[in-house]
Amino acid sequence: MPLTHGLKLFLYGRLFSLLDINAPDYVLRIYFGALALMLLAYAGSVIRLRRAGRYQEPYHLAIGLFILFSALLFSTSHFALMEGAARYLLPLVPAFSVMFGAAMSRLFQYCPSAAVLLAILLAASQSGNLAWARACLSKDAAYMSNCRVLLKTAMQTGHTNMLTDYACHGLNFALQEKILAADIGRERYPPYAARIEAAEDVCILGNYDEPSVFFNRHGGQGKFAEIAGFAAHYDLRAPARNLCPVDPANIEYAVDS
Repeated sequence: MPLTHGLKLFLYGRLFSLLDINAPDYVLRIYFGALALMLLAYAGSVIRLRRAGRYQEPYHLAIGLFILFSALLFSTSHFALMEGAARYLLPLVPAFSVMFGAAMSRLFQYCPSAAVLLAILLAASQSGNLAWARACLSKDAAYMSNCRVLLKTAMQTGHTNMLTDYACHGLNFALQEKILAADIGRERYPPYAARIEAAEDVCILGNYDEPSVFFNRHGGQGKFAEIAGFAAHYDLRAPARNLCPVDPANIEYAVDS
């Protein structure tokens, strides 16, 4: 990816996602101004420490280089194009926190009101997330409640091996790892992959590999139930093979695949 395009994504998109900044453009401009003020205060803190002979150069240099190289590495990778890629920038949070602390300390010594204003501006930029956070907590609580119902039903019926898309891998933890939820084709954790491969009684969670389409085209059967919002196909039976012998005289050639 071109560096300039990646840096634009980093500064105007992923960085705001990392800091959970969801606000109109005018608020973003205020936020940029607050960040610029913070950086100036940090630079002033570094200059003061140098003049006082207490500047720990490797420490401060490491913070700056870490942020710089992280930004450059991210901006030149394909991860910058991915929605939700801000999670790859999480290591930057402690570095920003150290810079913010040093900047606020310096600014408060010389202009307490400016330091308070900066803190208010940065806190205000998060105000739009309060409703979003409440909605997320409510959604997560409902999801965990549904998972408890699914866990109870699965344990009672003995269906403890579930085929599902790898995107549902987190179900293993929501179900306390008492129920296996694995993608037989993409599972990355070897014990889960081995268990689902060896399981004899498997049910399908969600529409993994479209079981209803398979039954319609090839036969076979299974039962379907919706458990607390989770679609489940269980008691699966393979289609009859209906094999019949072929007279060797009718075989012209065979190819080993």
